[in-house]
Amino acid sequence: MRRAHYRITSPVRFFTFILFVVVLTVFGLSTVISANSAEAATVNTYKQITVQSNDSLWSIADDYCDESEDVRDKIDELKEINDLSGDELQAGDVLFVPVG
Repeated sequence: MRRAHYRITSPVRFFTFILFVVVLTVFGLSTVISANSAEAATVNTYKQITVQSNDSLWSIADDYCDESEDVRDKIDELKEINDLSGDELQAGDVLFVPVG
């Protein structure tokens, strides 16, 4: 079997192609690195609270909800963080609430 021999017929086109590949590689790597550093920058802080006899998910979410947040979204977040399937809380339960 005979191997094909390739020749560079236009050095300018070859250099342009190599430059394009290098720029594309650098851009791709910088995008991946910046996405990882942005993801690492969003670290949540949690406060551990003990449920009192008159507490509900709504009242807890309302206490820790910012003005710009919807209480229902905070309730969903609390349920996900604490692995709650229903809305029932018992006095003495320990919950983690995101703060900050």
